[in-house]
Amino acid sequence: MKITNPKITYEELLTRLVDDEDERVRASVATSSKISPQILSKLAKDKSTLVRTAVAGNPNTLPEDLACLSEDDGWYVKEAVAKNPSIWISTMEKLASDKKPSVRAAVPYNPNVTDKIMKELSEDEVYFVRKAVADNL
Repeated sequence: MKITNPKITYEELLTRLVDDEDERVRASVATSSKISPQILSKLAKDKSTLVRTAVAGNPNTLPEDLACLSEDDGWYVKEAVAKNPSIWISTMEKLASDKKPSVRAAVPYNPNVTDKIMKELSEDEVYFVRKAVADNL
């Protein structure tokens, strides 16, 4: 999209759309690489799981917001947090021991996963968690 009015920035357009009534529009805003961490912080508290999942997957999301999202009831939100390269190692360690195997299986896809976490996950009781480790060696 090209902005024809030089007085309107992408950030201003995204700020207008952040309160859209349709969750799909808000989720698209949350995936934008042009969105500020401050707006992502607001969207991290959105009532829609779709929006929170999009925020969790955006590398511009602040680590403290990702830590909060790692407590989300939605496992898909936690999976997106686990893969986000901006999460703190402590958040990654917590997700690596999550009760939901799909959340644990998402951790090896994080580019910053530690050797210690990979070793622990390689001994997981669930095969597809171990397979995720093997896929990411």
